[in-house]
Parts: sequence; structure tokens; C-alpha cells
Amino acid sequence: MPLLDTGVFLLLSLVSFAFMFSAIGFRGSSAGGVFNIISLITFFTLALYLVSDYQVGTDTIINDVVLNSTGGIVTNSTATSTEYLINDFNTQTMVGLIYLVLGLFNSGLAFFALVPRNKGDAF
Repeated sequence: MPLLDTGVFLLLSLVSFAFMFSAIGFRGSSAGGVFNIISLITFFTLALYLVSDYQVGTDTIINDVVLNSTGGIVTNSTATSTEYLINDFNTQTMVGLIYLVLGLFNSGLAFFALVPRNKGDAF
């Protein structure tokens, strides 16, 4: 299974939510629409990773080297361990769908922030 690093996932999530809440604060201006577009791109990217069966976790590689008295290598062993943040397929799908809905929400907000409206328009 492909693995998305936990730090990258959390950083993109933080950026997504920061731009989403900043866009809500700048509601009614074109800056809010741009923030919504950045937020929806990152939300859609994370949703795509999660729905396409990427697991979110961290790989740890431990090298154990034992040297003799002359400095030569006696044994060299490597161990790899993986700690998962999101590894179950059902959890990945649900979190991916939540990020997809947040991306759609931001696309609606960007539409209403960037499309000019007249007073006589229906919406």
C-alpha cells in the first residue's frame, strides 16, 4: 500500500483549514475567493489521496551496527517499523469523503465570492 507521510498530511490539513477560515473572515472580497480556491485545491488533493487507498503514516528505519575492537563491522541489521495515523480502508474512505465535502463547500463559497452579482439577481 502506498504511504502518505503523516507530517505532509497534517501540514496540508492545517493549510486547508487555515485558508478556509481566513476566507470566511474575508467574505465578500476577492481575497476570500482566492483563499477558497487554495483551500478547495488542498482539500481535493487530500481527498484524492485518501480515497485512492493511500495510508497515512510514518516509516521508521533503525540501523543497528555492532563493531569489533578494530572497527570492523561484526553485524549489521536493519529494522523498519510503520506507525499509521489512518490505515483502515473504511476510515480512509470516510475521511476522504469528509475532505471532498469540505472541498465542495469551498468551491461554492469561491463561486459566490468571485462571481459578480447585481441587486436584481435571483441569488
